[in-house]
Amino acid sequence: MNDGPIPPVTPGGTPLRELARIVYAVLALPGPLSNADELTYLQNRVRLVRQAMKDIRDDLDIHRDPLSVIAVVANLRRQALAVNPEDLTIRGLAARAGVDRSTVIGWTQTGVLSCTSNRNGERRLVEAEVRALLASLLKKESR
Repeated sequence: MNDGPIPPVTPGGTPLRELARIVYAVLALPGPLSNADELTYLQNRVRLVRQAMKDIRDDLDIHRDPLSVIAVVANLRRQALAVNPEDLTIRGLAARAGVDRSTVIGWTQTGVLSCTSNRNGERRLVEAEVRALLASLLKKESR
């Protein structure tokens, strides 16, 4: 269930409050702009949340260790931030971030994001920067 270190609970928080924040944020992240993509996007978000709830439901000892809930939160956050190849295009990131293409182009011109080009002239955004941007959007949504 857990693929990395378990982050601490935020000051004043509880494991269940952290879970509620991440579930809210995962379901609130803006999705793609077209109706066909939107259904797939929503299905993926629901799948992530359902798996987290199943992990909690199936762990009979979860009430004994609050860090078990935090492990579910950390795993759900990691999955929500997973970057797919479409997110590395200007159009794809604009759809995922809920902004228009000109905003993403502005991010590349001001240095918020970097673009690289391959031999075919295809422009790709730098994955680490996209992941950091999505993390900041996810953090804003969970407040």
